This record gives sequence, structure tokens and C-alpha cells, in this order.
Amino acid sequence: MNNPRHLELLLFVATLSLLTIGIMSVYSASWPEAIGHTGDAMFYGHRHAIFAGLGVCAMMCTRRIQMKWLLNYHHVIAGAVLLGLLAVLIPGVGKSVGGAQRWLILGGFRFQPGEFAKIMVCLWLAARADSPIWQAAGGRRAFFITWSVPFATMVLLMLEPDFGTTVMVTLICGLFVFLRGLSFAALGGGLLSIILLGTTLIVTSPYRMRRLLAFFDPWEHRFDVGYQITQSLVALGRGGLLGVGFGEGRQKLFFLPAIHTDFILSNIGEELGFVGVLFVLAMFAVVAVAGIHLIKGLEEHRLRMLASLLLVLIMGQAVFNIAVVLGLVPTKGITLPFVSRGGSALIGFMIVTGMLLSLSQNHQKNTAGSEV
Repeated sequence: MNNPRHLELLLFVATLSLLTIGIMSVYSASWPEAIGHTGDAMFYGHRHAIFAGLGVCAMMCTRRIQMKWLLNYHHVIAGAVLLGLLAVLIPGVGKSVGGAQRWLILGGFRFQPGEFAKIMVCLWLAARADSPIWQAAGGRRAFFITWSVPFATMVLLMLEPDFGTTVMVTLICGLFVFLRGLSFAALGGGLLSIILLGTTLIVTSPYRMRRLLAFFDPWEHRFDVGYQITQSLVALGRGGLLGVGFGEGRQKLFFLPAIHTDFILSNIGEELGFVGVLFVLAMFAVVAVAGIHLIKGLEEHRLRMLASLLLVLIMGQAVFNIAVVLGLVPTKGITLPFVSRGGSALIGFMIVTGMLLSLSQNHQKNTAGSEV
């Protein structure tokens, strides 16, 4: 495991394994909805496969970029992403779907800037991890510079609204604060602020409040706001150990909404059973182990911080999605990395993998240097 090339290979294979089972599952889960919307049963599956191919290209291209160079231009990347988030909110420019205005239309494809905002925040915070501004006395200016972009990002995301992505950005910021070694008082104050903000957002939104009530007793609300989670549990229960067979699931027949996006794991559980779900969990575990060993081998603080934030982005979102599917947290629209249908999210996470693979080359150089 200490061999950097083995780490890179493990990360690469685990990512492609998740990508492959995602393509298969999207083809299987999306055909009923595809026929209803387009008349072509393979429409969503083909589009997902195209995005997967683009994602692999993006990963291989990103792998060749030096992360030190990318960190030096973090302010340019932040400006571009924030402009995208602003453009989404402009009437006639942003595309509204399902009551949320999160998309831009580029070349006939919908593009979601929020998916790339998570990567941008990782870069922004990592670039400032050991800057003189952060370490300077009189920390008001340092505080403002460090947190202005993440705060602006969260505000713009909530205006769409995109609560799920906001939660992920908050998680990234929380990890950054923890790794910076701030006092327990500062950590406690930040956690309390997040709890108060989250409570306010839930209480002031009747829809979120109903979802929270459904979380506590989904079966009581199984024909209303608890419908999605109860159908997810039905799918997982029906799959048993080995599943009902690939392509033979019933929940995709308009019983479980978003089965090829946020609830793709439910489809895997129904058709491939506990074994299929276990395979997905095992691949994410491989990603986590490879990422942790990669982080240990990095010497420069900024690169170590970047790798840590990127890894928590992948694993945090995976854990959140799996918890939603299992009914362990309230239902929230958030995809399963590398597996769910969604072009922007898929390409975004493939770029994240490319960044980790690029960082593994720094790991190789450090290892080679230590052996001399």
C-alpha cells in the first residue's frame, strides 16, 4: 500500500468500477421514464454513457495538471464559478427545473455550476491553508479573505435553492476548520452556528419541515412526503441477498421517483441485492483507503489540505446519499458519486479523481526522494 503506483491503480480501478456499475444501473433504471419523455428507452442511458466518456477524458486531462499550478490560480477559478452561479439566477439565462433554478444551457446540454462550486471551494481553502495572510496577526482581514468566497458560494446556492450542495460546501468548510487546528471553542461556535442556520432553514420552509417529519415516521406519511423513502426501503427489502435480477426491478416502473439519480442505489439493491450494494460500498472503501494513504505521503501542507478536502467531498457525499437511501437522514436531492445519472455531477467527480491522481504523482516524487 505504500507504493504510490499501487495507490494510483487502486483509485483508478475503484473509480472505473463505480462508473461501470453506474452506467449499467442507469440503463436499467431509466428506460421507463425515457420512453415516457422521449420515446427512446435508451435515451438517458446513452446520455449518461456519453457523460461518463467525457468524465474519463476530463479525469485523464486533469491528472496531467500540476495541482501547485492550479492552486496558484484559485482566485481565477473562484471568479469563473461565482459568475456561473450568478448567471443561473438571471431570468432568461438560468434554467428552472422542478422549482429550482440551478442550470445553464450549453450546446443543448444542461450544465450545473453548483457541482463545480464544491471543487472550487476545496481549491480556495487549500490555497489559503498556509498563506501569510491567514497566519498574520489581527485576523479580521484573514478571516474575511478566507471565508468570503465560501460564504458567497453558499448564499448563491441557497438562492437557487440547492440545499444539498450547500450542505456539502458546509462539510468541506468544517473539515478545513478542523484540520487548521482551531480551538474547541471556535469549533463549537461554528457547529452551533451551523445547527442554528440549519434549524432556521428547515423551520421557515414548510416543505423541508414536512420532509423532516416524514423522516421520523416515513410509514405514517408513506403516501405523501414519506413516499420516496418508503419505496426505497421496499426496493432494498425486495432485493434480498442476490436481487431479483438485472433489469427485473419493479420500482423503476414509476413507483420510486428519481430512481436513476438520487436513488440509484435502491435500484442496485433491488436488482443485484445486498451483494450489489456491498460491491458499491467496497469500491468506496477502496477509494477512501487509497486517498488516506495518498494524503499521508504528501509533504506540502497545501497539497495535503487539498487532497483531504477532495477526499471528504467524495466520501461525504457518498455517505450522505447512502444514508438518504437507507432512511437514516431526511430525504435530500444529492447524487451518489460516479454512479447516479447527472452529467455535471459525474464530470465534476471525475475531475476530482483526476486531481487526486495528479496529487499521487507528488506522492511518488516524495517517495522517490526519501529512497535516495
